[in-house]
Amino acid sequence: MRSILARSRFSPIVLLSCRGATTAFSSQPTASLLLLRDFRNPTTYHHRTARMRVSSAGTDSWMLPPPSDGEGGRIGTDKCIVRILCLHGKGGNGTEFVDRTLLPLRSLVERRLVDDCIDGDANDGGGEGDNDISIRWESLTAPYDLISNDDDYDGGGYSWWTMPSGVRSYNAREYDGFEASEAMVMDAIFPESNDDIDSAARGSRYDIVFGHSQGAILMSALLSIRGRLWNTAPPGGGPRGYVLNGCAWPNPFGDSLSRVADGRISDIIDEAPSVPPRILFVMGKYDGVNPVESAMRVHDAYRAAGFDVSIVEHDGGHSVPAGKDEDSARALEEVVDWIVDIARRKVSKCM
Repeated sequence: MRSILARSRFSPIVLLSCRGATTAFSSQPTASLLLLRDFRNPTTYHHRTARMRVSSAGTDSWMLPPPSDGEGGRIGTDKCIVRILCLHGKGGNGTEFVDRTLLPLRSLVERRLVDDCIDGDANDGGGEGDNDISIRWESLTAPYDLISNDDDYDGGGYSWWTMPSGVRSYNAREYDGFEASEAMVMDAIFPESNDDIDSAARGSRYDIVFGHSQGAILMSALLSIRGRLWNTAPPGGGPRGYVLNGCAWPNPFGDSLSRVADGRISDIIDEAPSVPPRILFVMGKYDGVNPVESAMRVHDAYRAAGFDVSIVEHDGGHSVPAGKDEDSARALEEVVDWIVDIARRKVSKCM
């Protein structure tokens, strides 16, 4: 059984200094524009010298997260980090999901944060010194090798649980092996096993969790049984938001989700939080894998529970919007808007 937390190969860890950017643009406009051009194409990015500090990391995998960045997601005194945990669908793996499937989304989110920084909207603290933004896309790879565990699937890759032949996640009676995935994801979000992180005080490592297909179903199930994910307030709070792309009803956890919808939450949390997390449902009208109606059941349950839920619908199928046509581009921009809004709110608290 494998547990891998991977950083994206193509996604730069972007450190942006707004005042530094302004200085760089005024003193060296040509070099600064070249820096932006290269940054906006992550596959051809190069380091350049300027006060807009940008660093790019190669592919990294580790069993435990790196040392704590401190309360509020800051390292030292001048960097504000926004972290996104990405959970792939059945048949995928964490690295490929972030590097390929989410490439259009990552590029637009990172570009928007660059533009906001230059315009002074996202990170103008008004004080002395530089305030940097860093956005990090990280991923987990599910524990079950499909070649060994699924007779119906010969495409390789990994899954978060296994099921009998012909059974789907939205009609399964049980998810065999779910507990291992539950532990893997919860340990990544709240890394209590890392001695360098006081997780009880600092809470979630991640600001957003992005789940696709089985990864989205996994999070919809965890939210119904893990009350710690409900609280976004420090200390000890969970992620600020969840993107559930191509989700479906987590059938073995249907009773838990129904209790949540009815307000019967005493078995998972003492009381409903004053500011629950946000959930964005991304649905393809022609999704032939997880029907939209199944995702709407999850949406309606969490809306009834008081979560801040919203929907982005597109004319595609079981996919993450990639902006390949007008409708997909519109949906992609709406997802970017949602993510950037959470990032801005995080940045405002780092000032």
